[in-house]
Formats: sequence, C-alpha cells, structure tokens
Amino acid sequence: MYKLLIDSLGTKLMIYSDVDLYPLFEQMGIYCHLPDMQIINNFNGDCQYNLYYNNDSKRIFKYDGDDIYVNYPLEEIAGGHGLLYIAGPLLEKQRQLNHSLTCHAACVSKDNKGILLLGSKGCGKTTMVLRMLLNGYSLVSNDICVIDYSNHQNVLALGGSKFLNIRQNVLEERVPEIKNRLSQNAFLNKSNIIVNPNDIHFKLERQPVSIIAAFILYVDNKMENIDLKPGNDLASKLYLSEDFSRYIRGVSNYFVNSQTGFIEGYIPSLDNSKLYEERENFINDFVNLPYFGRLSGNMIDIEKRLVKKK
Repeated sequence: MYKLLIDSLGTKLMIYSDVDLYPLFEQMGIYCHLPDMQIINNFNGDCQYNLYYNNDSKRIFKYDGDDIYVNYPLEEIAGGHGLLYIAGPLLEKQRQLNHSLTCHAACVSKDNKGILLLGSKGCGKTTMVLRMLLNGYSLVSNDICVIDYSNHQNVLALGGSKFLNIRQNVLEERVPEIKNRLSQNAFLNKSNIIVNPNDIHFKLERQPVSIIAAFILYVDNKMENIDLKPGNDLASKLYLSEDFSRYIRGVSNYFVNSQTGFIEGYIPSLDNSKLYEERENFINDFVNLPYFGRLSGNMIDIEKRLVKKK
C-alpha cells in the first residue's frame, strides 16, 4: 500500500493507494488546481482526513465522515487526477473550520498588499491580472484563491492556483505585450493555452498578503466611463454567499469519468449551520469595508484605478 500526504496551504489529506500516485502528482507541479499543493511521499504519520483508493473495476465511490473510498480503474479517473477533485471538499472543510475559505477569484500583490478580483467566468479577471503583472505586480492566485478572515478588518490572501489560462483573443486584443514572451506556435490548433507565469517572466507571491482592495469586476471595453459602486447591496451579498460556499458544498467538485465523460458518484455538502453563520457574518462585515465595491469599465481605466491602489 502506497501512502502520501497532500498539503494545500495547511490543510492535509492522506491518500492510501494500491498504485504509486506520487510521480503523477509530482509532475503536475504548478499546474495543479489545488492551491499551492505540496506532496510528501511515504509520510510517516497519521491524518484525520483520508482517501483510500484501489485501482479496480468495482466502481465504488463513497464519502464516509472524514474518509473517502474510491475503487475505480485508474484510466477512468484521469490517471489519478480525478482524486484531487474528489478530495476538494474535505480540504475545504478544514479551511472553514479555521476561518479561511476558497473562492473563485484572482489576486495580485505588491509590497505585501493584495488586490482581490472577484467575478463570474468571462468578467475579465485574467485580463486584469495580466495587465497588473505587466505593471510589476506578483501573482498570488488566478481563478482559485484562499482567503483568511480570522480578522474581519485584516483579510489575508493566503495563496491559490498559480497557472494562467490565456485565450488567444485576450492575448491579441488586451495583452499584446506578452506575445513575444511565448513561442511562435504557442496557439497552434488551440484557442487557449495554460502557462506557468515564471516562463513568461512574471513573479509569483508565495507568502500571505493583506487585502487592501477587493472588487466584483466586470471589464467592458465599450464603456466610456468607469463605474465604481459600493458593494453592500443585496446582489453583492448573494454573489459572495454563493462564491464563498461553493467549494464546501461540493458544487465545484465533480467526479467525471474520463473514459465516458459522465459525472459519476455523489459528493455531499460538508457545510453546516455554524460554518454558514460564520461566513455570513464575515460577508456582512466585508461588504461594508471601504476598499470593497463593484467595479466596471474599460480595461485601460480599470488598470489605472487598480494601479493607484497602494
């Protein structure tokens, strides 16, 4: 039986397996969706949270308290990658028990001060991240960000996913400055590419940073004027309530059979009334902080506004 420990910003999960998964997870490196994942092979110790995997055709998938049991052919769980998606809610449970949470957001930093960008898919988060990186900022997270709200008046960005998913139209229209940093055939037969920021000469932030500005973002280059509104309206609160709970409720974690493309297995919500109340109390304070709001406008004006935040 093989044994390895997954550590994601202090949350831990032990994986017991009848096949050696360490080489597979190690080669994922920065491209793993689990925030700042570290792997300890042959860990000598125990863990409260465990995943037991057997490479066989029984097709068993079950959450049981703090343990997960998976019996599936390796090729049907993307060669092992699928186990990390399955395990996500158990890691998120640990985060929220310690007053931190995972959200769909991006964050950049300079001088240990972070700017958090929230918003739905396609709102322009990656565009503005790239623009800020060109202005000398460092990448804390792109797409998935972990924040610590132990102190409602000093919210921290702990880290997050570190790879960049760049669409070709975004490159051509919004960040042509980085085109010469990519290989000539980077987009050959592709509409988007996944890039390690270090490979295109951008900096990564590996330490927690204090969030000094946070916006629900919408980039629209047809807008002539920037629009900045307070974020304490009901729509903003509902958006944050959904975003800050999606990972513990399991709605962003699916077990997809990589052979059939079907979603299989049931990932339960690990949320409870206590965690819910703590999140909602935080949201009610967060939306009234002077640095939080709804920001929309064209890319150039938003870039100027964000760069001024120091």
